[in-house]
Amino acid sequence: MSAAKNEMYYSLLEWFKTLNLNAPHADAESLADGVAVAQALNQFAPESFTDSWLAKIKASAVGINWRLRMSNLKKVTQSLYDYYSEVLNYTLSDFVKPDVQRIAEKCDLVELERLLQLVLGCAVNCAKKQSYITEIMCLEEELQANIMRALQELESSRNAAEGGIVTSLSRSSISGMLDGKVLQEERDAMAQKCFETEKKMLLLIDEKTNLQQELQRVQKEFARLEHSSTVIGDDGVSLGPVQTGSVRYNELRRQLDLLKEELLQSEGAREDLKLKAQQQETDLLHMQMRIDELLVGISKFKYILSLL
Repeated sequence: MSAAKNEMYYSLLEWFKTLNLNAPHADAESLADGVAVAQALNQFAPESFTDSWLAKIKASAVGINWRLRMSNLKKVTQSLYDYYSEVLNYTLSDFVKPDVQRIAEKCDLVELERLLQLVLGCAVNCAKKQSYITEIMCLEEELQANIMRALQELESSRNAAEGGIVTSLSRSSISGMLDGKVLQEERDAMAQKCFETEKKMLLLIDEKTNLQQELQRVQKEFARLEHSSTVIGDDGVSLGPVQTGSVRYNELRRQLDLLKEELLQSEGAREDLKLKAQQQETDLLHMQMRIDELLVGISKFKYILSLL
């Protein structure tokens, strides 16, 4: 089939390629064994598509043995349907089930398109859906429109089965998830972290100042007592002359070393916080730039939604 006839498939593939997966997932051949799809599902909903479930998807199926690939795809597809039914409470009775044999044997793009539609539905309904939707918004507008059409087909299949119940895949829900308010809240949270880090840094600077003052006091006392022949303790008992090896000398030396160590630790902690604060300020600036870009994207995305 021509690229034009498989426009939705190629759009879904472009989205799928944005996922960070270990298995190859850049073309139909690399998806035909089900390994990359299984890894994506494990990433979306690890509580449902567990590591033990993922271990049952054999990576060794890559190659010429299409029956092994089909075995993987059967497990993946069945688990997908179970997830929609049991977790999302979503009926797929009117959605044409992907023909796993045609995928495994011929890398059929029409069937892969159906499979990727189901995977997409999981992504925009999982706990981290906001981040995945954000990635969709970064795609070209034409790709976004095709992806939205894929979601609309999923929604339509449920609507036909359940009388038009509004689902989490509806336009209003997706539009709501893309609300700029959510992005602004993330920025505010980052700004709060910056404020708290700077506050800790100021406290450490104050602590460093106090330690320096205490160190100077002990050093002065140490210097003064070095010129005294005998020192009397608070209890009136002579502590002996302030000379190397005496009780008083050793005590002052211990205090001096301890204060120097605390001062070094305070300085190290302050430098660490300073670097952390600088990094957070940089991240905050990047996030604000990202928010500005996404707000523009939201307007475009909502316009696309209005056309569907």
